[in-house]
Amino acid sequence: MSTEKSAASSSWNANRVRSRLLNNPSSGQDTRPQLQAFLKFKSHILVVRQLAAGEQAKLLEVIDEVSFVVKRVPRPKLTTHIGPNACSSEHFNEQAAPIDLLKDPKLVAALGEISSDTGLLPNSIGLLRGLEKRGDIAVASGGTTDIWRGSLNDEPVAFKAFRIYPPQDLHEAKKILWKLVPVWKRLIHENVLPFRGVDMSTFQLALVYDWGHNGNIMQYLESHPNASRAKLVTILFFASYAIHPLIIPSSCYRLPKVFNTFTLERSFTGT
Repeated sequence: MSTEKSAASSSWNANRVRSRLLNNPSSGQDTRPQLQAFLKFKSHILVVRQLAAGEQAKLLEVIDEVSFVVKRVPRPKLTTHIGPNACSSEHFNEQAAPIDLLKDPKLVAALGEISSDTGLLPNSIGLLRGLEKRGDIAVASGGTTDIWRGSLNDEPVAFKAFRIYPPQDLHEAKKILWKLVPVWKRLIHENVLPFRGVDMSTFQLALVYDWGHNGNIMQYLESHPNASRAKLVTILFFASYAIHPLIIPSSCYRLPKVFNTFTLERSFTGT
């Protein structure tokens, strides 16, 4: 009898999601245990598919809100010598400040999983409006993307536009990206290039980032040969430390992707 009760209490269906998560006026902190329990349920994706589109969108908003809760942790201390200079708090005062880390990174992974399955994005990400492309030639190209200069409401941005052939592959590309963009949206650190959102009006499919006026780290070193390599390495270390808990899939976690593509100007000026 106790086994039956345990099984019943651990099972979820569409009605239970509606009553516990969608129609519950409680705060995000009160919702978190229920949300965690639902996402641990092995068939939670099948339950999500039973919800109406509007209910799926509302569930995404609930997960999105709860998954943005952060905790403050002490910044790690570096004592390793890099080249002739020691990377210590004497040289880098920013080490003294604590770092904000997401309280439950697994919720972010679940948000991406549900976004990919439903084809929906939470409002905090969404499709951007007010975008314009600047110029007729891409400023850089990679294996599957081109980088274009643009603007978002007159602010400079970079488009990372995907080359998708044939066009019918767009659906599959969206399923992959929708799983990752909630992670990228939460790579929030002063030395990680801010991700603005997704564009499907200027290009077939593009990611939009702030524009990095100094280019990537190699371009910066070419134009600033006397820049402190030790400080640059330390900046990359702390940025990596801050975003590491986000469970970034190994297939998309590349240092050039995170740090080396149009990195913020302040990453190298110390401002």
